[in-house]
Amino acid sequence: MGQLLWYRGGARAVTHGTWQALLRETAVAGPMRLDGRNRVRENEGLEAHVKCVFEEVVGKLAGCEAVVDVIGVGPGANEAPIYLDRRWEAWKGRVQAVVLGAPHTWVSEYRDERFREFLGKVRPLFCCGMAVASGNGGGAKGCGRLMVSQRGRAYLISKEPIDTPLSGRAQYGCNCYSSGEPLYSECIMPVAQERFLAYFDLVAKVPGYEEMEVPIPDLEGVVDPEDGSW
Repeated sequence: MGQLLWYRGGARAVTHGTWQALLRETAVAGPMRLDGRNRVRENEGLEAHVKCVFEEVVGKLAGCEAVVDVIGVGPGANEAPIYLDRRWEAWKGRVQAVVLGAPHTWVSEYRDERFREFLGKVRPLFCCGMAVASGNGGGAKGCGRLMVSQRGRAYLISKEPIDTPLSGRAQYGCNCYSSGEPLYSECIMPVAQERFLAYFDLVAKVPGYEEMEVPIPDLEGVVDPEDGSW
């Protein structure tokens, strides 16, 4: 995530992938050695980089009343929500929506229940003055399903058309969609960035916006992680 290494020979910051691809003495030689001079200060690793972006960039350069939309892709989709979860008391009034591209952090890893509810909160429908709920996420017969209010979305690696609903809500804590990118998390941003921005625009324009649980289509050849039969 990010250009966290300083390539002195090229006088520029590079990603770990670029560092591994730099020219070597021979085809079988290992990558160039890393030392302190190759580290970007306050961005020595993924955790430090995310902390720097939130606290040194957003926290100090954005206005105190500015709201923040968060995009995390690949490693950033894991570290950014962990950072927010651990510091949700400080950021809960500023973060408007979150989009995660190819995340691997499960909702069970978050500690702050308020952050979990921000991503995806289950609320029962009311029927005849009574709350309707059930253990499998469905409503009572004739009263509809549970509503899921949330400000988080996950876009997963998938060959399905972009924005196709996918399973994974139980794992990631929010509605999941296809990114339209079948192979590489690094390609999710250029492929799906317009959808990310459209979602943020929708949240900004609709006061109190809350998503509903989306139906999951039966996709041939796609393994459902919620189905233990496989």
